[in-house]
Amino acid sequence: MSTPPVRIPTTEQFAAFQRMFDYFNHVLFADQLPHAILTIDRHTGACGYYIDGRWISPDGEITPEIGLGAKHLATGPLDDVVSTVVHEMAHHWQRCFGTPGRRGYHNEEWASKMETIGLMPSHTGKPGGRRVGDQMDHWILPDGPYARAFAAMPAECRLPWQAREIVAPAPTKVPCLEEIPTGVAAIAAAPAKTRNKVKYTCPSCATNIWGKPDLHVICGDCCQRMETGVRAAAKADREAALSLH
Repeated sequence: MSTPPVRIPTTEQFAAFQRMFDYFNHVLFADQLPHAILTIDRHTGACGYYIDGRWISPDGEITPEIGLGAKHLATGPLDDVVSTVVHEMAHHWQRCFGTPGRRGYHNEEWASKMETIGLMPSHTGKPGGRRVGDQMDHWILPDGPYARAFAAMPAECRLPWQAREIVAPAPTKVPCLEEIPTGVAAIAAAPAKTRNKVKYTCPSCATNIWGKPDLHVICGDCCQRMETGVRAAAKADREAALSLH
């Protein structure tokens, strides 16, 4: 009896993600968009995000990151999940060919591009919402370019692995230190000799609090351990995201 082939989930998932990007780049953006790092993030509270200049290669080439929230992937209807990727691609288009608004702001140029490709901007995600603003959603225009493209999307562009919806535990369990980079663990464990208080930052929502340097603090909204030092850099990444839903 032959041995079944070994599945490689990472290759399957992200090859499909790349095919999805390539397909919508072709049908909605005329193959204009440069490639980006595509990722699925279980920590972000957003459905998706775009961070310009997030990655750099050894030879100095810089590329952005387009991220999809794992919770959205677990719970959202497929057409809505895929439209989130296209929403972030619209930010990528504007960064490459237009004039983005201030950090995090969805301006009229972006809103017009979204409407052109069949996604109507709305701060509520429903008809009648504001077209521009800081935290923007969208709704799918019936029989618009995106709706038609999604209906014709090849099966191989669908992500084969779907995130499982996992209920967050009560905010009492602290992650093992092995889950935290060594430098951060050392900072957390070191006694504070010169400061009475330090800043703790949630790596998911970037909320800050101040307290004694040896505290174990959990964000009540995200159920994530709030960290000092290296993990606090997550705030800069979140603020740099041009598309937080």
